[in-house]
Amino acid sequence: MPYMLISTQIRLVRIHTLTSEYHVDDPPRLVLDKLEKIGFRVLSMTGVGQTLVWCLHKEIE
Repeated sequence: MPYMLISTQIRLVRIHTLTSEYHVDDPPRLVLDKLEKIGFRVLSMTGVGQTLVWCLHKEIE
């Protein structure tokens, strides 16, 4: 089951999981729109201060 964590925070703490960092210049709403077009859907979202985090999921075909 492919899951994706998207954050507006610069660095993420890596704890015993497969993660990577990727930077884009698009605003979050455009990134989420592009991911929706390829089959991802938002499961949850949270925010504290100026940090926002989205958890997305894509069904295996």
